[in-house]
Amino acid sequence: MIYHIYCDESRQSKDRFMVIGGAIIPSDNVEPFNKTMQKYRNEQKMFSELKWSKVTNQKLTEYKGLINNIN
Repeated sequence: MIYHIYCDESRQSKDRFMVIGGAIIPSDNVEPFNKTMQKYRNEQKMFSELKWSKVTNQKLTEYKGLINNIN
């Protein structure tokens, strides 16, 4: 089976540690995954880059909803 791997890292250059997060998606699920994510982002008007470091209390519910849509 073929998988698609999406990941990103976050770190300040002076920090000792970094955080790496990602998702591994079977190739058969990539299109449904992308459609689900795009639909949610459109409904919530989440058009810019998603950056967890810039989440405010006002946006936290939307970001949590995005993650819950993955399941």
